[in-house]
Amino acid sequence: MSAGDGTLESAIRLYEVNARLSAALYSPLQTLEVTVRNAIDQQFQSSFGADWTTNGVINLQVQQQDDIRKALREVSVDDRGGNVEFTHDDVVAELNFGFWVGVLGPKNEVEVWRKALWQAFPHRPKGTERKLVQGALNSIRRLRNRVAHHCRIIHRDLVQDHATILEVIGWICPDTRAWTAALSTFDPNDVPTNEDELPMPGLPSTDTTVPANDVEQIRKPTREGRARLGVSQR
Repeated sequence: MSAGDGTLESAIRLYEVNARLSAALYSPLQTLEVTVRNAIDQQFQSSFGADWTTNGVINLQVQQQDDIRKALREVSVDDRGGNVEFTHDDVVAELNFGFWVGVLGPKNEVEVWRKALWQAFPHRPKGTERKLVQGALNSIRRLRNRVAHHCRIIHRDLVQDHATILEVIGWICPDTRAWTAALSTFDPNDVPTNEDELPMPGLPSTDTTVPANDVEQIRKPTREGRARLGVSQR
């Protein structure tokens, strides 16, 4: 990392802050990914058949078709190259998060969203359509990839990121959202907001070299009184 004051001590402490926050976000991110893929798979099975990954009924874009073929190759052979039996669930688990975000893309508006996937997020706020759902998930995907690849995340608005993760889970299942929130170890007080709060000098509060998130988060009250994130495309 290059945000410290140039000393080894500063670099190590900065790494520690980033590692702790990444660890705290891992579980919510994991739950989000599993919840999203299961919800989408359920709607795909209902609309296109239980064997949608192989029956050719669903008209996906080239990249998503390639992702499915790759997943099928991975689950059909063992470590020695021998053929093995696999289930539909094996294929679903093999498809990466980018695939599930990709099926919500603009080119799938008619064939996929309107035929099936609008039902995968039954608790989303009124007016939250495909573009906003994908925008929220794409922002989370970028965070997820940075956590998975041990990259810097402290330049992001992690408090908003955590809230967005919970909110999108709630669009699918409010009970899962509540469970995820209860298990989460992410503490907003652990997130540095300015240089004075950091355990080392030299870390800027923002990083102008990093593109802004794909979505803007706006807090709105729900009927139950808890804060809700409305997600709007930038």
